Amino acid sequence: MSDVFGGPVNAGSNMWNATMGKRRQTEKITIKAVRERVQSEGFAYTFLSYSDFADLDDPEFHRLRRAYIESQKALAKYIGVEDE
Repeated sequence: MSDVFGGPVNAGSNMWNATMGKRRQTEKITIKAVRERVQSEGFAYTFLSYSDFADLDDPEFHRLRRAYIESQKALAKYIGVEDE
């Protein structure tokens, strides 16, 4: 099993919910975890493809994340790059 970012799980950091067939998070995603993901996967991949970080309770983070995504799309369209 892996954590929300696809890495190894420490025993007890996630629980398997057999009745739902899903893993239930017992730890919230943090800005530190997002930063570590950016450092390991890259900025664009982390925000454009990896996750929407819905479990992160930080309105300013989500405002900035959405602005980044919209800016990336606008720039790609402007220079004629297909939006993937």
